[in-house]
Amino acid sequence: MNLRKQKLKQFPAEIALFVNIKYLDLSKNNIKDIPNFIEKLENLIEFDISKNEIEFIPKQISSLSSLTKLSMGQNNIVFLPPEIGNLSQLTYLDLWGNEISYIPDEIKKLNQLKKLDLRMIQLSKDEQIRITKLLPNTELFFSQSCNCN
Repeated sequence: MNLRKQKLKQFPAEIALFVNIKYLDLSKNNIKDIPNFIEKLENLIEFDISKNEIEFIPKQISSLSSLTKLSMGQNNIVFLPPEIGNLSQLTYLDLWGNEISYIPDEIKKLNQLKKLDLRMIQLSKDEQIRITKLLPNTELFFSQSCNCN
């Protein structure tokens, strides 16, 4: 389902009715929240909610056990829930350009993860090294490190 650039201000509640949906693109809207009913979309394989105004990722996202591609770049996300580690089929995770300062250790459980995009996120060199150790088999994309703590 492609709802890209539809000037949506909220996540459409009707999407919860499409429990067998496999692809959902809500990118380039003005959505502020991912509702808890996201857990009903457990057949979702690709989910793109990039270029919105998302600040918070609900832990219910961990119910998307079939998800292989998750794009959440260019939002206002400040915190990545530890439950992200439960997305065992995830091969691609885009967090480009968010406000995240720490990646939870649980991310190491993403054994299938091939690419993780963390560009344009102010991460210290120590944090970049820690993430690299957590995901030794993942291609990581970082911006130049900052002198932040």
